[in-house]
Amino acid sequence: MKESILDSISKHPGFAPAIVTPSETVHFSKLTELVASCAQALVENGVSAGQRIGVAIADPIGHIIVSLSLMKLGAQQLVLPLYNPVGVLHSSATLAKAKLIVTDQAKLPVKIPTISLNWRKLPAASLTPRQLLDEASFVLLGSGTTGQPKLINLTAEQFELQIDREQDARPIVPGERFMSFPLIDFLIAKRAMFACLKAGGTVVFGQKHVPILKVCDRLAVDHLLMVVVQAKRLLAALPIAGGSGERLPRLKSLTVRSSPVSEKLRVELRTKVSRNTWIAYGTNEFGTATVALPDNQAEYPETVGLPCAGVELEIVDEDHYVVPHGQMGQIRMRATGMFTGYVGSPEETASALRDGWFYPKDLGTVLPDGTLVFKGRSDDMMICDGANIAPREIELTLELHDAVDEAVAFPLSSEVHGDVPCVAILSNRSVSEKDLLKHCRTLIGSKAPVRVFTFDEFPRNPAGKVKKRDIKAQIEKRYTISA
Repeated sequence: MKESILDSISKHPGFAPAIVTPSETVHFSKLTELVASCAQALVENGVSAGQRIGVAIADPIGHIIVSLSLMKLGAQQLVLPLYNPVGVLHSSATLAKAKLIVTDQAKLPVKIPTISLNWRKLPAASLTPRQLLDEASFVLLGSGTTGQPKLINLTAEQFELQIDREQDARPIVPGERFMSFPLIDFLIAKRAMFACLKAGGTVVFGQKHVPILKVCDRLAVDHLLMVVVQAKRLLAALPIAGGSGERLPRLKSLTVRSSPVSEKLRVELRTKVSRNTWIAYGTNEFGTATVALPDNQAEYPETVGLPCAGVELEIVDEDHYVVPHGQMGQIRMRATGMFTGYVGSPEETASALRDGWFYPKDLGTVLPDGTLVFKGRSDDMMICDGANIAPREIELTLELHDAVDEAVAFPLSSEVHGDVPCVAILSNRSVSEKDLLKHCRTLIGSKAPVRVFTFDEFPRNPAGKVKKRDIKAQIEKRYTISA
């Protein structure tokens, strides 16, 4: 492992900007001071190594300071996003057995003790708590296949290795500026921000009511991170008339991740926003696994790229044997820094980890040069009349149609046929279901859906991922398979 992020931050030139917003700048020297002051304030409020501490911080600068301070103390941090209802905050903190919650809110109506902290009013530090890297640092609540959240521990060392891999995959040099569309509450954003700070780059935050494009122009952003739904909003914000070519030609990377990125969306981003559009694939447990650069995307449409340095990736069958290139199967991968199991859930751990490999329950194919093509979730696989149908194949087929912006495939149950494939779409103009079904049958034959339902918008979680179960439940209320 390279040196820690805390050591790196303290060694960067103090006058260099670590964090900037449209209205303020925090230099590396000030950030180092603030982390020490915050760590002292937390110690004085009873925080110590090994404790599990909730983080409910709205101010992104304050969130970075608290997060780094908890790492310095060797405490475990559980992010509690404030956009969630109070009941969710409390149940999450209770499930994770958080001892305290650090917040910048005047009052947080939960039963767990809270520490109110304003980073702008921290007194100067008079002590330097030692840094501990052997404790669990990040505690994550992931979604479980049983419907119950999975508790994921990442040690500080594992997290450091993940941000090192992030930096290797998307190098940032001192002086370059990085901005994340996803909030720092999400690990993909925090990991990328910390990789930027560790490299001596500058993290950029926007402000409410200031369009993202204006922030990128005004603060000279070099690297931008977003998820699919945010990429679509960015495209929708572009002027309809006048001007052509890239809106953000300055960008050295525009990384899109967390959901499948259609070829149509990739082309639009490369032509209208930045030719340096990158596609990344990974998980919270593992970190970034693959990255598709523009040349890789041009050669292999729909790819999620080549494995990052130090990542081993294979496609295996149900018996865990490696399948030939081009054949679909389960993705498995391994690298230093990946998690080592779910807390208190040996069944989930045994399902996800086998012989040192992590199985993210995703499907894919690997091409001869090692390029990965993502094929969807294995637990979403449909079996209709004995044939396996990957929902992502249906979605990709429909997204090739000019009238379809986004597609979500799912099964409806039939006593005769098993899983009957159906699909919900977002469209950009009027199109008949008959035309869409014909389009699918022409391209994928018997794997085509039997029904296409048009939605005005899809239900999504805070990360922008489509809630497929909610869509399916809405359809089941108004349509059933007769046979």
